[in-house]
Amino acid sequence: MATINHLSALDQLTAGDLLAVWATGNGDTRKSSIGLLTTYITNQLTLPIGIERSQYAAPSTSPFSVSILFSNTWLILNPTGTLASGIIIMPTAPADLTLVAIVTTQTITSLTVTGGGPSVVGAPSTLAAGQAFTMRYDAATNAWYRDNNSIVNISTFAQTLLDDPDAATARATLGLGSISTQAANSVAITGGSITGITDLAVADGGTGSSTASGARTNLGAGAVGDAVFVAATASAAQQAMDVEVGVDVQAYDADLAAVAGLSSNGLIARTGAGTAAVRTVTAGAGISVANGDGVSGNPTVTATMVLVNIAAADIAAIGNAINTTGKAAGKMVWDTTNTKIKVATGSAAASTWVDADGTNAVTPS
Repeated sequence: MATINHLSALDQLTAGDLLAVWATGNGDTRKSSIGLLTTYITNQLTLPIGIERSQYAAPSTSPFSVSILFSNTWLILNPTGTLASGIIIMPTAPADLTLVAIVTTQTITSLTVTGGGPSVVGAPSTLAAGQAFTMRYDAATNAWYRDNNSIVNISTFAQTLLDDPDAATARATLGLGSISTQAANSVAITGGSITGITDLAVADGGTGSSTASGARTNLGAGAVGDAVFVAATASAAQQAMDVEVGVDVQAYDADLAAVAGLSSNGLIARTGAGTAAVRTVTAGAGISVANGDGVSGNPTVTATMVLVNIAAADIAAIGNAINTTGKAAGKMVWDTTNTKIKVATGSAAASTWVDADGTNAVTPS
């Protein structure tokens, strides 16, 4: 070890640097390069093969040529602008399943990918800005094959979406509001506006039309209803319904309201401004009344104290109406035969009639 400590130190190892090793098969000490040792160690590992390092290139002229220095590298091309053509050379002596990823920030109109010995199958011949692809080496066929099914084009915006830590942040990046989290069968719209949609059917709560007249028709409005709906004033609506005040219907009146408020049968009397009452014609002394409330017909008023002209023979007949109807003590009749006043002494049909001076009694029989 003292001898090793006297050697000069290296700041960086290269693949060609040599190491002393004991060759078991030969039984002696021999030398090996760092590159050979690296390959041996890599071949002994069973770790998944993926991108391990990045390589950057910024070509400014066309055509350009970029060699990928190591296996399992992500090559980032950052040209100064759109380039007409360029060549990418894959790493030399690749191990089986070696992976290379390539992405460009600018358009490359014509691209050539060469394997530097191994063949290249399926590499793209052109790249747009932001596009990427991967190639994987197969030792059995000594060829590079496109590892992804299609060129991946990840925009700057897409990159901001991919690094979002959760769904809420992703929705914010996409500019989605609270409605984006609502279930299809439970959507609540509490603001905004809706335009350019198919007319909503009546069965679904709409009118089935995008015009006012069509909506009224779909909702079942007839000619009158349509006219009422578009009436600009109350008077116009009344005219459409034939209920114009003063023309088709009586205007409100307190007296009419009072009459409408009556509930019993009889004759109506105005008892004051805006008041009314039910009245009935009633009999008085010497007067009889039939149908006084007028319900069954016109009231009939009969004077019981007025002299009736009747012949003496009818006065004496017990079956005559003068003796059977309305007879009462003191009732007077005019005896047209004797030209005298006769006075009934009672209400019975056989009650005597006498002259006004109390003489000449006549008893009906």
